[in-house]
Amino acid sequence: MTKIIGKVSATESSPSTIDEFFFWTDKRQILSPFDIVKVEHECDSTTYGVIEEINHVTDSPSHFTSYISSDFGAIDDNVGNMNRLGMNYVKVRVSCNTQNIYTPVLNDRRVSLCDENDIKIALGLSEKDVQNPLVCGYLQM
Repeated sequence: MTKIIGKVSATESSPSTIDEFFFWTDKRQILSPFDIVKVEHECDSTTYGVIEEINHVTDSPSHFTSYISSDFGAIDDNVGNMNRLGMNYVKVRVSCNTQNIYTPVLNDRRVSLCDENDIKIALGLSEKDVQNPLVCGYLQM
């Protein structure tokens, strides 16, 4: 069973498109650029994508607000005057869909990391896609 790491988030200013989507995740979730994720999509298909950006955002409207809420720049204190709400959101570039369905990924769809087999599918390297494979390197996971 694959571990769910977040859910798709489509907003007015950052909608899901046929080329990209965003998802939120726990701020402590370890991710890296170029990690491959998957989302269950329409008609029992799966959409795969590559992480392009990882962002952290809080409820602070500006950096100045963060400065003020840390007792006007006190860096020695581990606790600020405000308990900020924070989360990570991730931008993903769509690489493929298992049934060639390229409509935008819908809001609230669950996102998970890929295993070795999923990565082969996402990169077009599965046994059905490559008839006579020639080893020319390896993927380190």
